[in-house]
Amino acid sequence: MLPRYSVRCPVCGALVEMSFNARYADLARSSPDGLYAVMAKCPAGHFFRVYIDGDGFIRRVSPGDVEDKAGDCELVGDVSFLPPIVRQRVVEALKTGNYQGLERIIEDLKRMGLVVCL
Repeated sequence: MLPRYSVRCPVCGALVEMSFNARYADLARSSPDGLYAVMAKCPAGHFFRVYIDGDGFIRRVSPGDVEDKAGDCELVGDVSFLPPIVRQRVVEALKTGNYQGLERIIEDLKRMGLVVCL
């Protein structure tokens, strides 16, 4: 059985279980602040961020912003192989949640493990 994180929603206190992903620790080690933020959603529908450090431990949890509610997917891998214009459209689509015209690309990136959705 894979390890799991258990965190409480900072808004309502509901318990949320998240799958452990070793890539989060790798991404935290390569980030300037040493943390990687993962979006989570509680059963009541609140979005919040979970900050994971380079050792794979949760360091803090904070409520999500209004803009975070738009998209429930995030880019967790390197997509530098995509043409720059397509890469920018994918990043914007993940922020806004509007995947119109990019559905197949987003699905392919999910299968490759480069996009993770709640």
